[in-house]
Amino acid sequence: MIPVALADEPADFDTKVRKKGAAWFRKKEIDLTKPLPDKTEPSAYWQGWCLQELHTAYGGICAYLCVYIESVIGGGTVDHYLGKKARPDLAYEWSNYRLACDTMNTRKGEATSVLDPFTVQPESFQLNLLSGAILATESQSSQEAEATIHCLKLDDEKCRGLRRKYYLEYRQGHISADFLRRHAPFVYQEVERQGKLRESEREW
Repeated sequence: MIPVALADEPADFDTKVRKKGAAWFRKKEIDLTKPLPDKTEPSAYWQGWCLQELHTAYGGICAYLCVYIESVIGGGTVDHYLGKKARPDLAYEWSNYRLACDTMNTRKGEATSVLDPFTVQPESFQLNLLSGAILATESQSSQEAEATIHCLKLDDEKCRGLRRKYYLEYRQGHISADFLRRHAPFVYQEVERQGKLRESEREW
């Protein structure tokens, strides 16, 4: 995970999502100051149009796994950073949305122990490029970083393998530094930090 800057709210978000959500809550007489009642699920006005807007706004990068999501495959989702069950007042707020691959969104669920990509400190995580292993660095947020790794299973073999694959494909010359930066920015950041960029690509 690396820091992500909050993208500007789309011009028509208020009409297409927020106002529709507010109307749904009024119709259901939901008290937004309390957690949602059991078995109550807000109408998903954030799906479809909003998902594509998130994909465009954040360059298609999963906020948690830090790899590119091919939108045509359908693997992207709208993650509510603060869960909509606990915080229904934020269910239809752009600032509470994170672009996430389906795997990370499912693993996160309603968890509150995951660091926010919008506020995470730079270099809170460290990557072993050859193995793909990720660990928390010695920082003020190290405990939160460790909890994030545990909750999202960021260091399982599949996640390690994906990061390792990107690095090895770059190292073997199959992809460029720019491709790596746009498709696996965490791996790129570590390659750059460790001084392993190819000489001809150090300007990226």
